[in-house]
Amino acid sequence: MGQQAPCCANKVVQVCCNEKRRNSVHLAFEPRREVMGHWTAVHEAMADDTLTVPVPRHVFVQYCKSCVYPELVRSPSCAPVPETVGAFEVYVDSLVDAVLGLTLPSARVELGKHAFSYAVLLAGEFYGSAQHKGEDRLSLAALRRPTDEFGRLRDTFDADWSMVQKDPSGRADLVSFVSHFTWKHSSLLNATSQSYEEFLERTFKACLAMMLPVRRQTLGGHPFRYGALLAGEFHFPSLEDKSVAAADVLELGVLEVPGVCTSRVDSLREKY
Repeated sequence: MGQQAPCCANKVVQVCCNEKRRNSVHLAFEPRREVMGHWTAVHEAMADDTLTVPVPRHVFVQYCKSCVYPELVRSPSCAPVPETVGAFEVYVDSLVDAVLGLTLPSARVELGKHAFSYAVLLAGEFYGSAQHKGEDRLSLAALRRPTDEFGRLRDTFDADWSMVQKDPSGRADLVSFVSHFTWKHSSLLNATSQSYEEFLERTFKACLAMMLPVRRQTLGGHPFRYGALLAGEFHFPSLEDKSVAAADVLELGVLEVPGVCTSRVDSLREKY
């Protein structure tokens, strides 16, 4: 199979994007459907009909530029100017760095289904201008929240935002971000605590890049909450049986870790 990235002219990618745009007018945002659409489209563009091959970094970046970014520009509620495509590419590249850290200390160079799914969801939260604050498709930071299955998750991230130490302007810096989530998930960490801190640093950097082209060193409530979402998806080690598992708290059905029982994953979700 060739390693060429799909381009804007790729018909498979474009058909997928057009179909999702038509449906999004009539349907509320559905993360599971969104992820499956992207996963299928990128594999069709890669000429892989098994839907199992990990996605290389350059393919993911190009796919997001050719499909996710045009959707953002066209969205009435989310309008980064077209000239910010370069900033978007920087953001997506930093997302790849973050999700490849999900399995630290094990090193990966391509995105499996779990990493791809959470990265492509966060790619849609790009700011693109000083006026735009991110689409917040999961309503994690919205004042008015939908009544749906993610209500408890929103409450959890509200609590995280309330507890994290902030600067005088009410924003969270790198030290407070890392400190909060290492404290929150301390019961799940053993010798991998250093790896988790490295992952959190990558996640924080990606959340800063979310706000490009405006350059900041601290996070407000919106990027913080999406960082909190990713922070809980680390492949935490089991202190009992040496296995690893991620929560997949959105229940996207994308977990790839063999030999992990359902109760282990459920217990991770409880720790959110």
